[in-house]
Amino acid sequence: MRICFVLIFALVLVVGLAVTFATTAQAQTETTLYSFTGASDGYAPFDGLLLNSSGNLYGTTFFGGTVSGACNGCGTVFQLTRNAGTWTFDTLHSFAGSPTDIDHPSGQMVFDPAGNIYGTAEEGGGSNNCCGGIFELSHSQSWAESLISIFHRNNGQSPVGLTYHERSLYGTTTFGRATQGNQTGFGTVYQLSQKDGVWERSIIYAFTGESDGYEPNGWLAFDQQGNLYGSTPYGGNGSGDVYELGPTASEWDLNVIADVSSGSMIFDQSGNLYGSLPGGGSSNCLGGCGSIVELQNTGIGWNVITLYEFADVTDGEEPGSLVFDANGNLYGTTFLGGTGTCQFFQFSGCGTVFKLTPGSSGWQKTTLYNFMGGSDGEFPNGAPLVMDSSGNLYGGTVGGITYGTAGYGTIYEIQP
Repeated sequence: MRICFVLIFALVLVVGLAVTFATTAQAQTETTLYSFTGASDGYAPFDGLLLNSSGNLYGTTFFGGTVSGACNGCGTVFQLTRNAGTWTFDTLHSFAGSPTDIDHPSGQMVFDPAGNIYGTAEEGGGSNNCCGGIFELSHSQSWAESLISIFHRNNGQSPVGLTYHERSLYGTTTFGRATQGNQTGFGTVYQLSQKDGVWERSIIYAFTGESDGYEPNGWLAFDQQGNLYGSTPYGGNGSGDVYELGPTASEWDLNVIADVSSGSMIFDQSGNLYGSLPGGGSSNCLGGCGSIVELQNTGIGWNVITLYEFADVTDGEEPGSLVFDANGNLYGTTFLGGTGTCQFFQFSGCGTVFKLTPGSSGWQKTTLYNFMGGSDGEFPNGAPLVMDSSGNLYGGTVGGITYGTAGYGTIYEIQP
């Protein structure tokens, strides 16, 4: 989806442009760990991976699985287990859809300290196939799924992604809460906490669709003071916004800190935010090639600084979420662009993996890998990459032509 971005400022905001450089693509080792078949293993891994302390990977597919219920392939949760240099794929759960289960998982999953997995699905959860819910996968002898919260139009609809913070889960719903004047609603931010072994959900904030925006993105992040940050792709001054939710004695207060919309933003150690704008910038791509931005916290407001603007299709197009390494370098993917030739969007490339390195004269961008549309897959999903202790990067592609016309997606590793 293309989104145009206009920089407006809710607090004291100053727009800046950082000096940036790009280098030609450097050869990295790319390994396809798994290619989905579109059958019981699922297909279309739209979202990010989890990496546990044993080096195993966990993720979801939006479609497929072993259950052929009302949604005819409602999605899966899977595990890739590392063993002596090889990887073994297992399906941990196949979603069944309404009325007994939820379906089509979406958004980032999270671990709790005990190693249980929590995630969201946009649909299912009731007799009317509405409005999604939150699942837990717990492990003893085997993995078992349970639904810990079901959504309804009056308290939120279509949850996307979770954040774990101080023994509670936090997330957003794309729609809700429904009112007499708006049966869809503009979206919510909620908290889910356990009390006497029962999960209880409360709405922290319900969007109005006015200056606060609407249909919030799935990502949420906490700063060191306990304030919560997120973004909306729509509303505000027309192009979405980044907002801050600060807890008070009785409620959470929302402040819009920038009229830019970035899917998933991350903090550095100084409390500054970093994210990507998938559109806008250079006109050498249809709708703009996108850029990487920093929201610099000045203490009295936020400076919006462009760290890197993608130049053209071969440079990369439509950047996704970011991750830091221990040295302060940023890594991410572009959904399109690069030098590969794909089954679809052949004019736009198959996507890239890139690195941004800070320096005294600005940020230097290096293309680590160009997807070629073969067994390596095509169109990386834009979710944050995960990095192991050796600096290896892991992610997923939505397509790949190993199977079928357009393929069913892959899980890959990029070695430094």
